[in-house]
Amino acid sequence: MFIIKTLIELFDDCQLENVIAGLKLNPEKIIYVGLKSAMSQRRQKAIRNFYTKKGIDVEVLFEDIKENDLQDAIDKINSILDNNDDCYFDLTGGSATFHAAVGAVSALRQVRLFRFDVKKGKFVNIVNCEEPLKINSMSMTINQALMLNGTARVYTTLDKRWNITERFKGDVDSIWQVICDNFEDWNSHTNAFNFILSHAVEKEPLFYEYTGLTEDIKISDIIMEELSICGLITDYVKGTDKISFKIKDSGIKDVLNKAGNTLELLCYILLSELKEECPGLIDDIAVGVNVDWDGVIHSEYDTVKDTRNEIDVLVMRKGRPVFISCKNGGMGKETLYELSTAAKHYGGKYASMVLVSTKKPEAKSAYAFFKQRAADMGIRLLDDMHIYTRVGFKNELYKAIK
Repeated sequence: MFIIKTLIELFDDCQLENVIAGLKLNPEKIIYVGLKSAMSQRRQKAIRNFYTKKGIDVEVLFEDIKENDLQDAIDKINSILDNNDDCYFDLTGGSATFHAAVGAVSALRQVRLFRFDVKKGKFVNIVNCEEPLKINSMSMTINQALMLNGTARVYTTLDKRWNITERFKGDVDSIWQVICDNFEDWNSHTNAFNFILSHAVEKEPLFYEYTGLTEDIKISDIIMEELSICGLITDYVKGTDKISFKIKDSGIKDVLNKAGNTLELLCYILLSELKEECPGLIDDIAVGVNVDWDGVIHSEYDTVKDTRNEIDVLVMRKGRPVFISCKNGGMGKETLYELSTAAKHYGGKYASMVLVSTKKPEAKSAYAFFKQRAADMGIRLLDDMHIYTRVGFKNELYKAIK
C-alpha cells in the first residue's frame, strides 16, 4: 500500500488522462512534463481550476521539454527525480518520446511506473508499484468536465423552464404516447402548433384563438383530440379558418411548442430514474445543455460572438461524458457528424455518443449505410423507440450508457 508524495504526469492532449491519477490517488504534488506548445496557459488553468473545484488540495507544476529531443526529456526527468521525494510516474498519457525517455531513465534508476485503464477506472502496476492505499472515485459533474476540456456551460432563461414534478413526468409520458401513435405526423403538427401560438390572440391565460387557418397549416385533429383526452388541451374548437384551444399549463405549452422536446425530456426522466435506481451508474445528468465552444463567454455587446452548441441530454458516468442526441424525425449523415463534432470537442476522446430516434431512413440501403457510418464513428443507435414500452425504453438507455 502506498501514498504518493510526487506524481509525475506525462502531459497528453486528452485532459482526462492528465487528471485521472491526480483525481483518484490524491498526491501531494503533481509535476506535468510536456511540450510548451501543448501545455498552453489555457490548459494549465483548466487543470488547476479542475482540482480546485473538486476540492483537491494539491501543488501543480508544469515542466516543458524541447520537441523531438529525447535527451532533453531524459535530463528533465532525472532532474525531477533528483529534486523531489517519493516519485511515481503515471504512463496513462503522453507521447512516444516521453515514454521512451521514461524507459531510458528506468533502465538506470529504480522508478515506480503505473497507468490507469480510463474506461474501467482501474489502477495498473507496471513496475515497482503496490496497490494504492486509497483510490478515489472518478466522478465529476457536467460543469467540471466541460471546464476541464476548456469549454463552459452557458445558462439561459430556458434552463429554468422545466419543473419536473411527478405530475409533469406523467404528462410527458402522455405526450410521448400520443407521439408513438402519430410519430409520422408529429413534426409537421408541432410546426403548425408553434406557428399558431406565435400568431394567435391569447384571449385569457393559456387560451389561444387564431383566425386565418389554411391547408398549409397542418394542425392534426387526431393529435389535438388525443391531447384533449389526456387533459393537456381543453376547449379545442376548429372551424373553417379559425382554431381555439386552452393549454393545461405553461410547462406543457413549452413541451408542445417544439417537436423534439418530449423525446429529450423522456430520455432525461428515464435516465434520472436509473440514477436513483442504480447507485454509481450516473454521476450527473442534464437536458438542453448549452455549451460555449472555447469557454470564454462574451457580452452581447461584444464584437466577438460566441460559438455555442446545445446538447440534448448530457450524462456523466465515472468521469466520462455520454452525449445523447434525440431526433424525432428524419435524419441523415449530417446528424452523425454534428453529434461526433460536439462530443469530441466538449468531451474528449473518452466521450460516448448515443443517437435516440423514432424514425430511421426508410430505404434499407440508406439505413444500412447510416448504421455502418454510425458504427464507424462510435455512435450507438437507438432507433424506432416509439415501438418500445416505457420499461423497454429505459432498458435500452441503460445498455447504451453502461
